Amino acid sequence: MLRYNIDSASRFVKNSENGATPLGGLRRALISHIVRRDGAANGTCLGVGSICEFGRRDPEIIAASEEAAPLILRPLVRTLALAQAVGEIRADVDPQLAAEILLTTLNGLKVNARARMSIKRLKEIGSMALEAFTRGATQAR
Repeated sequence: MLRYNIDSASRFVKNSENGATPLGGLRRALISHIVRRDGAANGTCLGVGSICEFGRRDPEIIAASEEAAPLILRPLVRTLALAQAVGEIRADVDPQLAAEILLTTLNGLKVNARARMSIKRLKEIGSMALEAFTRGATQAR
């Protein structure tokens, strides 16, 4: 379980670092994760599936989730701060809170993918989550 969570977080971070801009990288990571879920045999995520099934009752699942969460959260905060520095997201956005919102959104997208929500709708939701931080932002020139 821990290895799976670490691998998933690493893929997300790698995708987020491959954008032309910080925000472009985040968009790429969200979309890649959604597409990867669609390509899975059953559209499920072991990490989210185990949490949905066992909640906070299984110590191994709790430990794996808690150990892996910072591996995605810290880079998200860093990337959002970079996006803010170049004017891609609004100055009034708290990068830590925004990262937690995106991580929560990502988990929700995984649950909805499991429920067979369309890829188109999943992408729209991911884009809208990013737009919440960008509306009114002015890019530095």
